[in-house]
Amino acid sequence: MKFDFMEEIVKNKVVKIKKEYYRAMKQMTDKQIAEFVKGLCDYVYEGKPFVTKDNFLKGVFMYVKRDLDVAEQNARNGKKGAEALAKKKSEAAAGGIEIVVVAGQNGGADV
Repeated sequence: MKFDFMEEIVKNKVVKIKKEYYRAMKQMTDKQIAEFVKGLCDYVYEGKPFVTKDNFLKGVFMYVKRDLDVAEQNARNGKKGAEALAKKKSEAAAGGIEIVVVAGQNGGADV
């Protein structure tokens, strides 16, 4: 079975590692990176809160979490807007043009 990367992106959540996150990760130890990435994935994919005793990781995660939450809200709002627009377009298409046939005095034979 062929793996379709774009299809996976469309139907699943995706974590994007922005360059600013990467810069923060470059300052971390390998152990911190592992904890951060695992916590990030747990938050995005399973909705679990990020729990750590490392204050640096807490700070970085709070910053990243804000970005993730804003992106998620924007996606929900975009979906609502797209659904409303589609509904408006379908209503306009259904009721926009009305064809009325009026029969003549001869029962429609003269039309």
